[in-house]
Amino acid sequence: TTEPCPFGCAAGACAPDPCADVVCDSPPSACHAAAGTCSGGVCSYVLDDGAACDDGDACTTSDACLAGACGGAAISCVSPPPPTCSDAATRVTYAATGTCGAGTCSYAATATTCAHGCAGGACAMDPCAGVVCASPPPAVCLDGGATARTFAATGTCADGDCGYAATDAACPYGCAAGACTPPAGFLLSEVRYDTDGSPDVGAFVEIAGPPGASLAELHLVGVNGNGGADYNDLALSGVVPADGLLVIAHPSAPAALLAVADVTSSKADLQNGPDSVQLRWRGHVLDALAWGSFGAGDTPAGEGTPHPGHAVDASLARDAALTDTDDNAADFTAGPATPGERASACVGGEVACGDGCIGADDVCPVPLPEGACSTTAECGDGGTCHANLCVCRTTYLPCDGGCCPRRKESHDVAGVFGRATDAVLGADGRVYVAVRESSAARVYAVGADGASLTATPLGGTAKTSDVELAARSDGAILLARVDTAGRLGIWHATGDGSVDTVYFPASTQSSTQLALGVDADDTAWVLAAPN
Repeated sequence: TTEPCPFGCAAGACAPDPCADVVCDSPPSACHAAAGTCSGGVCSYVLDDGAACDDGDACTTSDACLAGACGGAAISCVSPPPPTCSDAATRVTYAATGTCGAGTCSYAATATTCAHGCAGGACAMDPCAGVVCASPPPAVCLDGGATARTFAATGTCADGDCGYAATDAACPYGCAAGACTPPAGFLLSEVRYDTDGSPDVGAFVEIAGPPGASLAELHLVGVNGNGGADYNDLALSGVVPADGLLVIAHPSAPAALLAVADVTSSKADLQNGPDSVQLRWRGHVLDALAWGSFGAGDTPAGEGTPHPGHAVDASLARDAALTDTDDNAADFTAGPATPGERASACVGGEVACGDGCIGADDVCPVPLPEGACSTTAECGDGGTCHANLCVCRTTYLPCDGGCCPRRKESHDVAGVFGRATDAVLGADGRVYVAVRESSAARVYAVGADGASLTATPLGGTAKTSDVELAARSDGAILLARVDTAGRLGIWHATGDGSVDTVYFPASTQSSTQLALGVDADDTAWVLAAPN
């Protein structure tokens, strides 16, 4: 008989089942079914897709089988820790994306220094943010009034608080309300800005102040009436002279002015105006004077109403008491210049003249220096050096042993036709005028009679040279001329019109230019320039 052998036949016997006693329960991986099947004594396992597994990577998650392989999704490191403070001044922040290692996410750290401290993982805000430092403390006096402390208008903020730079200044005259007290007692006492010539070398400024007081930090400053700009800023030094008057004159001033000058500077020549001059201490105006006619666009820098100004070679001066009402028009008077001298205490509308007073409309003589001269500067404001003698300039008239500025007035006198060659003020108050007429040279006395003027001829001469006049202290009027015979002479013209003649020995004079003067002892002299 035959017997089928499902597992084969060997040696006449059917082979045994190779799977007998074989248990298939050891799959090769977690991705195979747990129970297999045996065939030919060999177990086989089907794949178990989706089965949970472990791919051995700690940085994956949700591991599962797929096609016999175990794999998982990578862990996402996108949850960094919050910022922290590593110390009181350091903030630590972490990168938004980290890296996984051994199943743990790590994030790169960044340390930042906090200028204003760290708390709760955050840098503190700048306490000065939005703070404006523009309210300095008030100025104060220190050291018993010897120092003034001021503060800068703009400060700096630190830790939320404003600080302001302090500046200390020495206060030689005391301190009040945080400011140095300016020196007291200084005034502009007299100013002359316009003289006969250019530049005005006869200009000067006189300052009154306490004798011996320091002039340190004082400045004399001109202020231009056109726009208000400073000019001629002169820094003073030293002390006030013992007489309490400081005279500042031009270096080329006449000798008489230089003799009383304490300071010389070309900056004493101020502009004719409308202008101003100020005396300042550390920028504080101690006194100021404005003069001239200021227009709508001009800038007066004086006190109160500007003074109208003075005539050529005169000056603006305070009275003897140095009255100061802070009004230039009221405090200053135009009159004869008296540099280095305190003005006289004149009343009743009179003005100072030397050591006395004269009427406001009278002319104050400028004394002529005695003796020989070599330069015009030696002859003072009213004189000029001619033939080594000081004589009055053409803009002055001899009077009272000196020179009086000519009055620039015009009067119509009936019956007089010719050219005036000289004029002099007589002791009787009349003006004596020499007129060269068509046929003679005559002298007229012109006096006021109400609103009219009268002319009285005192005598006549043949038409030759111009006639020069001089007044003696006894009231006599002298005249000098060269007659047709060439004789140079001095005539004594009395009030009744008679003429006394005194001739010089020379009889061949041809001069037409003469100068006549009277010395202090009433001695008359004449100078002739040959043609």
